[in-house]
Amino acid sequence: KIFCNIKVSFKTLGGDLMNRNKLESQLKLKGIKVKEFIKKLEDYGLTISKSTYYKRMKGECEFDTKEIKAIVHVLGLSAEEMNDIFFEEIVSKKTL
Repeated sequence: KIFCNIKVSFKTLGGDLMNRNKLESQLKLKGIKVKEFIKKLEDYGLTISKSTYYKRMKGECEFDTKEIKAIVHVLGLSAEEMNDIFFEEIVSKKTL
């Protein structure tokens, strides 16, 4: 049996957006500055301006699925790390 965790984003639940501190911690742990991070995202195929990145970090708008996928790839995040940063809680478990 395969278990699939279904998650809901912070914004959907009416709370804060993603966990900014955890994302910033990942950048610091890996020694990546914002300008370099944006360049790595572009190299991966995601075009994002510095101002758009900061709007997302301030919670003015959410990172979309494509952006989250690129961030996960560039930072080499595990599924657990991704969930801790971008999602609040497991809403349900479904057996496939």
